[in-house]
Amino acid sequence: MEELEDALAEAPASAPKESGSEIAGSVGNIDKNMVELKGAAEVIHEETKVIISGVESMPDEMKATAKTVHLSSHALKHIEVYMDSYIGKLDTYKAEPEKNKAKMLVTAGKIEALRKLYQDTIDSGDFVTTMELPVTGKSPYDLTHLLIEDADVQASPEAISAAGNVHSAVHDLEDAAKSMRLNLEELEDALVELEEPTTTTTAPTPTSTPEAPGFGATFAITGILAVAYMVFRKN
Repeated sequence: MEELEDALAEAPASAPKESGSEIAGSVGNIDKNMVELKGAAEVIHEETKVIISGVESMPDEMKATAKTVHLSSHALKHIEVYMDSYIGKLDTYKAEPEKNKAKMLVTAGKIEALRKLYQDTIDSGDFVTTMELPVTGKSPYDLTHLLIEDADVQASPEAISAAGNVHSAVHDLEDAAKSMRLNLEELEDALVELEEPTTTTTAPTPTSTPEAPGFGATFAITGILAVAYMVFRKN
């Protein structure tokens, strides 16, 4: 029994979890995901222009299909502005994660709300229908597949090349959005486990209650849709 106690006493303590580095790593991955999202959206934006106006004798139906996907990319660009802003805050807060734990949790919640809106803009037909875009009832994701499978698009080397690039970009966007969701979850888990710094103050000090994750994003989304609506109407 004494030998067991001695062995336990001599056993090295498990290394403490480096929450700070884990948090910084998660934020870095979220930064990377944002770059990937923006890159994919830019490809969608530019390559759909080729089908809309760069290919002669393209049927109006396919031009309308490409234009719907193109206009959806305008919405993505508006959402990116807000996502960039909140991710920038994470980059600032990560220097002192213990101190900024509550702020980081709220900010991560807002980014997730916007990330979901970003992905739904491509995956769901609700956006194009609500905005009364040229082709309604189908998601930009589905419309991209219609483009690449269309005989007239396939008959034009320039059009099928552009459609193929859009198709690849849509899937890249999906992958980046899903990866960002996982990285946000990892960040939130690491923050929950993080111990907040203790203070020597005996008297309690009043603290403001942090707003619920996603609350501020609701107002951002309203503004995004309003601006996007005006942009679409001009087109």
